[in-house]
Amino acid sequence: VNGGTINAQGDIVQNAASGGGTTAVNFASAGAQTWTVNGGTGPVPTLDAAEDASDSIVFAAAGGFGGFTVTAGFSGTIPISNSSNYTISFGTGTYSQAAGTWPSGAWNMSLTGDFTLTGGTFNGGTGTMTHNAGGTVSLTGGTFNAPTTFEFSGFSVSTALNVNVTQTFNNLRFNETNTAQGVTISSGDT
Repeated sequence: VNGGTINAQGDIVQNAASGGGTTAVNFASAGAQTWTVNGGTGPVPTLDAAEDASDSIVFAAAGGFGGFTVTAGFSGTIPISNSSNYTISFGTGTYSQAAGTWPSGAWNMSLTGDFTLTGGTFNGGTGTMTHNAGGTVSLTGGTFNAPTTFEFSGFSVSTALNVNVTQTFNNLRFNETNTAQGVTISSGDT
């Protein structure tokens, strides 16, 4: 499903055959809702109100989304539940966080599109966060607590890294498969 917005009034079940897309999905009910990930790639969860913190995104298998959006209207902890530490993947869309707190965990994360942090706190946890094949990693606001390992991997196009002047990474790796491409660090960043 590509384009537009779905205002979900009930629980959501994402199957292993789900194919992603760019459609935004809002938790639209005033009551608590659950999005269960049974694999596959779903559309783009959008957390845009304080009451969205009472919803749940539960990983019952490795899977992910076409992107992920947390707007400035959200507050609280981003409601991710992943007790079995399944890998969370974000497709070619953007992970965008302007508020709230991404919970720390031991799971690995894989991103193909842009990663943008303009507010809130992102806790990378003890897993590996891999940014694949181009796009931009932009950490211009909020707090980015780096995961144990952050890896840039498989460049088919150039990737840009833009931080808010200074950013500490615990274990930063560059795993290039195309030596003609690489990571460009914005001027003035360290």
